[in-house]
Amino acid sequence: MDYIQAPRHAPPDVHAQMEKILHLLHSEGYVFGDLRKPNILFDEQGKAKLIDFNWCGQYDMNIVVNVHSAWYVGPWYGASRTDSAST
Repeated sequence: MDYIQAPRHAPPDVHAQMEKILHLLHSEGYVFGDLRKPNILFDEQGKAKLIDFNWCGQYDMNIVVNVHSAWYVGPWYGASRTDSAST
């Protein structure tokens, strides 16, 4: 790994760079699950680089996930829903 003297501040086009990077990842079927400031680095020319791909992986839009249980019900069911498991 090389050490580079990177700029101290994010370049003015950082949002456009991140949009391009994420569009490329998504178009290839990948999702980057840990997008936050510490995982974005910049090279000497101010080009954004993503690091920490532990939470990155392929996704399938055809998979439907049931994300509720007796202890958690997603907000899409509405706040007025009563859960029979809690009685």
